Amino acid sequence: MGPVILLVLIAVGMTAGHTWDVRRIRAWFAAQGATVLRIRWLPLVPLRSLTFRQLTSISGVHYRDRHGTLWACRFVCGWWDGFHPLEPQRIDAVPDAEQGARAMLIDLPVFVAAIATAIAGCFAIGATYWPPPLSSLNLPNGLYGPGLLGLGLAAAGLTKWRPRAWLLIAGILALAPVATISVRVARDLAEAPDSHNLLGIEIIIGLIVGAVVAGGGALMARSLSRARTAGHARER
Repeated sequence: MGPVILLVLIAVGMTAGHTWDVRRIRAWFAAQGATVLRIRWLPLVPLRSLTFRQLTSISGVHYRDRHGTLWACRFVCGWWDGFHPLEPQRIDAVPDAEQGARAMLIDLPVFVAAIATAIAGCFAIGATYWPPPLSSLNLPNGLYGPGLLGLGLAAAGLTKWRPRAWLLIAGILALAPVATISVRVARDLAEAPDSHNLLGIEIIIGLIVGAVVAGGGALMARSLSRARTAGHARER
C-alpha cells in the first residue's frame, strides 16, 4: 500500500499547491487592473533551470492589461524566488489549448485524472494478482485480466479527452502494474524475506507490460483523434 498512498499524497499536495497559486496569481493581476485569461502550470521549468530552486512553482499566464493589450508571461511563486511575473511579452492573440500543449506544459486536471486512474488500475489489477499464493504466481501472466484491459481502455479514454497529453497519460498509467507488483512484494517480503530474489526483474516486467498496454491505448486514441480531425478539415 505504500506506493499507492504516496501517489495519493503527491497528487493531493500538488493539486492543493497549484490551486492556491492560481488564486494568488489572479489576485495579483486584479490588483494591477489586469484580467487573467489563462493560467497553465509549468512544472518542468524549475527542474531544467539553474536559476530557480526546486520548490519554486512556475506558471504560464496570459492576461489583458487595463488598456486591453494582450500579454503572456511566466509567473514565479516560490519561497525563496519571490512572487512576481517574469519575461512579459506582448502577443496578438491567446493560443488555443492544442497549441499551448506543445510547450512542455502539464494540464493539471489531466495529471490528477491520470494519477487517480493509475491508483484505480493498481487495485483493479491487484484484484486478480494479489490473492493467489506465490507458488502459483508468475509474471507477466499474473497481471493479465480485466484490470489490465481496463487500464488500456482508461488510457484511451483519457487520451480522447486530451489528445495532446497522450504521452503524460501513458507514462503515468504505465506505473499501475508496477504499483500492483510493489504491493504484492511488500506483503510477501513481510511474510518471507527471501521470497523475491528477482525483484528488479519483476519491476521491469511490470513496467514493460504497463507501457505496452497504456501506451497502446493512448496511441490508438490519439491516432483516431488525428484521423477525425483530418477528416473534418477535408470536409471544410
